[in-house]
Amino acid sequence: MEAVAIEAPDTSGSNAAIPPGWSGAVTAVGAVHSAVPHGGAELPVVSPDGRWIAYFDHADETVRPTSDSLISGRGLEGVSLWVRRLDEAGGARPAALEGACWPSWAGDASALFFVTYDASGRCYLGRFDVASGAVQRKAVGLRHMLQAAANHDGSAVAVVGYANVPDQSAVFVVDWAAAAVEPVPAVGVGAQVCPAWASGRDLLFVALADADGEGETGTASLCRWRAGAPTNGPPRVVSTLELPTRMAEAVAMQQGLPTMFSPDRGAWMARDAYGVTRIVELASAGAVPLPGDAAAAAWWDPPWVVVGTANKLELIDTDPSVYLSADIDRAAPLPVRLRLLSGRWAPRLADPQRGTMVLVGQGEDPDRLAVYQLWVVVADE
Repeated sequence: MEAVAIEAPDTSGSNAAIPPGWSGAVTAVGAVHSAVPHGGAELPVVSPDGRWIAYFDHADETVRPTSDSLISGRGLEGVSLWVRRLDEAGGARPAALEGACWPSWAGDASALFFVTYDASGRCYLGRFDVASGAVQRKAVGLRHMLQAAANHDGSAVAVVGYANVPDQSAVFVVDWAAAAVEPVPAVGVGAQVCPAWASGRDLLFVALADADGEGETGTASLCRWRAGAPTNGPPRVVSTLELPTRMAEAVAMQQGLPTMFSPDRGAWMARDAYGVTRIVELASAGAVPLPGDAAAAAWWDPPWVVVGTANKLELIDTDPSVYLSADIDRAAPLPVRLRLLSGRWAPRLADPQRGTMVLVGQGEDPDRLAVYQLWVVVADE
């Protein structure tokens, strides 16, 4: 076990106060868990209850997957998906032995959903039951699927699907029990990406600008729609983002963000076309940028976000009202930044209710990822 004390930022000479609850120091106690293979183009995913980690392994004799493999399904032949308890070295169980990608935990942590391709290139939606270890695969009539997102109880899974042209992708809602597919109505003519659940049937997604337009970047629409309720009408635009018009580029830019929708359902986190991670407040449609060195980020207790850079892990307050400016002549204010760890770490779970976060970083060799867990405690003055 390792204890790390993080000092609160120095506000001497500033008229801005430390946010309530964050005066004094933050103490983080860490535990090293057994490393996992790094066998795919994606990072591991941790269950919402923090008990399980799902990770990829790769057969040595096969071609390594690339970011394009996540879109096309090609190059995934040697990629398998495994589930084990976070705090145990052994006992991993297979969810898929080949062609695995895009895992997503049900919100209640009862099941892991994923996309898988067989040797002939056929695409399936899979489900791994945590209690029994049973695996099911279902063909749902979509030739390609990506960005699977399960709702809380796993009764519905939103996926991005397309037939032949990625830039013609749309979001579909799969009723798992019936294997029935409901398409989300079109918003403009651009691709639909990044589905996330606000509630059992309430869905957010991003509609990109037309990829056949003149520019490579366009104004994308963050939309809200209720599945299974046609009387609710078409999707409603709640905010806008600047994103690449090409589906593959827009999806690739969101890697490193395990959850885009905030726990309080009031904000959305996305990386824009310029590589800047922005927090969009849904009520006001206002956007707050994270520092430019943010490589990976996850929600903590809004407006706090856990941010990983090339050399450190921090907690950053994204509420503009508590930004601190070290220089009154600066064009942009500086956010409150609390340093947690040195080194390059990507947060894969951040649970403020339990006061814990799970991180992955470079292991002892390139084919393994270190797994580290922090328990964060705020020390009152």
